[in-house]
Amino acid sequence: MSGRDWRAFDAELRARVPELAVELLGKPTFRAGQEWRWGRKGSLSVVISGARAGMWFDHEEGRGGWFSDLVGRDLGVASEDATDWIAGRIGMGARHRPVCQRPAPREMPANDLAAPPSAPGTESSETRVDHDGDAAPTRADEAAARAARIWTGARPAPEHYPYLVAKQAAPLALRMDARHRLVVPLQDIDGRIHSLETIAPDGAKRFLAGGAKKGHFTWVGFDPAPLADPAGPVLICEGWATGASLHIATGHTVIAAMDAGNLMPVAEALRARFSDADLVLVADNDAKPDRDGNPGVDAARKVALAIDGRLAVPENPGDANDLFCAEGPDAVAAVVAGAAKIPPPPPTYPAPFLTPEEARASLADAIAGFMAAIPDYWAAVAAAQEEAKNPDTDRDPLD
Repeated sequence: MSGRDWRAFDAELRARVPELAVELLGKPTFRAGQEWRWGRKGSLSVVISGARAGMWFDHEEGRGGWFSDLVGRDLGVASEDATDWIAGRIGMGARHRPVCQRPAPREMPANDLAAPPSAPGTESSETRVDHDGDAAPTRADEAAARAARIWTGARPAPEHYPYLVAKQAAPLALRMDARHRLVVPLQDIDGRIHSLETIAPDGAKRFLAGGAKKGHFTWVGFDPAPLADPAGPVLICEGWATGASLHIATGHTVIAAMDAGNLMPVAEALRARFSDADLVLVADNDAKPDRDGNPGVDAARKVALAIDGRLAVPENPGDANDLFCAEGPDAVAAVVAGAAKIPPPPPTYPAPFLTPEEARASLADAIAGFMAAIPDYWAAVAAAQEEAKNPDTDRDPLD
């Protein structure tokens, strides 16, 4: 593996030390900042973040090393097999191992294996040096880079994947990582990957730690790429399976925001870029007998009003995928075809009770009465002014 591949392997391993350590060792006994400990007395320590992430030390045995050494020791395997175990879990494929197991000194300070990792708070603070003069990458930037690497290293998802079979969906450009999980990329309008969602065979879903989800989405049926001006309706929904059913049933552009809370940021981004697009919010019908509101419909309705879009709602409780599985693609297409603009809310003032003719006559009578009262009004004013001139009148002239 080239030096560049090793840097990618090293960065991915460091970022995922916590989950790898839990898979290897189980839940830690103690968690203290950047250092987690295992064992009844916490004799085994692993640095799970920071510049020394991946280093470990066993206080009872008096030895430690890099994370691959710990894998080899605990699994009883050779160093190459330990590296393969790690590679399979970080999405970089078996037998793709670095040239050496230790990072270069510049990447991670050397650690004296005769002593345990420094306790949290005892290390001197380190300043990241940026040789190019750019700002240090944020956690979201690092997650985006990880997401891109995982997506690039994943292979096309198989047709018979259990989750896809259960949802009656085709892979539609999804990929599968080394842990046999579906990989759903979250991109922006310009096609840049920001995060991922993984879906296990049983449907368990998990977002990439540190990844930015707000305003990002998956373009159902396509690899991440810049969105062009849409030629037809753009359907916006919550989950990927819902989007897959919509895409199969209609052939329209489908954007999955991944959850109800992300519908508004995604729809606003689409409206800002495509001001004239026909945006259709396809709601999840979350009606339940024991629930007063309907969160899915309420969220989609709010978004449709905000962006001047149309709203489509399945008649029965469930989402478009539930309808697809129960009644087929034609039923889903019919729901989309029935999408409509939301009518304006009813006025807060009372409805009129006069016809236009009656209203005109009433207004004419009011004007005539007002005009007839004017001479009497000014006569009363003149009389009051004369009375005010009488010195015997105890009255303020201003009255």
